[in-house]
Amino acid sequence: MCCQSAKKTAKLVADIARGAAYLATGKNEDLMQRRLKICSNCPHFRGGLVCNLCGCPMHSKARLPEYQCEDEKNRRWLAEPNYKVA
Repeated sequence: MCCQSAKKTAKLVADIARGAAYLATGKNEDLMQRRLKICSNCPHFRGGLVCNLCGCPMHSKARLPEYQCEDEKNRRWLAEPNYKVA
């Protein structure tokens, strides 16, 4: 079980790094802006930078179309698998 958790964590770290690279190059800016606007009214969005639920830096994670809001009770945005990486 811990092996699966470690694999999931490693994938998330790699994906967040990819999101950070997108941030540095401006990729998926429109997707990030749209998602962060939704997040701005969320009680879990700490200081406009990090999600309290997942601990992710949202300026990176919100650029990744395959991810969705982590709030299982009230998902504010869903994955967009057909979104074309700009």
